Amino acid sequence: MGSQETKLPELSFFGPRCHWSDDEADWCGLYAHPIYYLETFIDPQRFRGTCYRAANWSVLGMTTGRGKADLTHQVNRSIKQVLGYPLVKDFRQRLSHMTAPTA
Repeated sequence: MGSQETKLPELSFFGPRCHWSDDEADWCGLYAHPIYYLETFIDPQRFRGTCYRAANWSVLGMTTGRGKADLTHQVNRSIKQVLGYPLVKDFRQRLSHMTAPTA
């Protein structure tokens, strides 16, 4: 997918989604399937996520503050707010019917 983007620095709410189509081409080349849903993390101690909310991203919840490689089960980093944005209307159906890649 090509991206025809207009740069409007005073309108920050265009930012969170402006480059996903370029990333999708890279993703598809590597993993051989499209992107249906975007996810991001906001540190609420530092940011409010205003630009994401203005662009209709949904608040999904909070992280546990332990990271993906947690071995201690103790909070070792800041707790983040998780936001998501669907790129297709039927993302739930598409994601629930995906098969795991074979090695």
